[in-house]
Amino acid sequence: VIPEELPTIIVNKISGLTAMNNPQVATGWNSGFLVFTGNGGSLDITNTTFINNGIESRNAVSSALILIDTKNTDVNFDNIVFTNNKKANQSGGMISVYAQNGAITMNNITMNENEAASNSAGVFYTGSGTSTLSITNSHFKGNRNTEGMGGAINLRLKDASATTLSNTHIENNFADRGGSGINAVLETTNGLTLDTVTVDGNTASRHLYNPETGEQS
Repeated sequence: VIPEELPTIIVNKISGLTAMNNPQVATGWNSGFLVFTGNGGSLDITNTTFINNGIESRNAVSSALILIDTKNTDVNFDNIVFTNNKKANQSGGMISVYAQNGAITMNNITMNENEAASNSAGVFYTGSGTSTLSITNSHFKGNRNTEGMGGAINLRLKDASATTLSNTHIENNFADRGGSGINAVLETTNGLTLDTVTVDGNTASRHLYNPETGEQS
């Protein structure tokens, strides 16, 4: 849930960052290696690489390597690589975005061989209001969610939020409770659009799961 009052983001830019071999980037709730919260403005993250980083604490709930929690903010990711990162914490993805209004764009995202025990081993996105998420020219391969739903991408869309995936490959990912390639909860007047998306070789061990009762098969 995004608080009513957030600090104002004007323009923030990160480019050329490489993060490697950090085994414990978060210990508390809603934390991470890069964390941004704000209202308005814009944020650009480009040419950034994460290799062999982790969150070892099981209790670092909703933490991620990159955590974005914004309102009325446009966020751009371009040329981002995640390889062989591992999260043991509950909830959250490698990139977690909670957006109320605003446009989130992800171009040229590469996520290979990452592992999580939570919402996603790749991208976890919760959109509300009129927020949009666009993922283009991206590749998700060999990512594993060992306990939850969403091997590569996990979406929760509310209100009038929407997501579009285009020219994207989602291959050989795994999710224990289903949604091995894409898991989507759609409570929106808009929805999810796939345009030239390859989804191949993704697997799950428990195909039916009721999160309210915990029943699975």
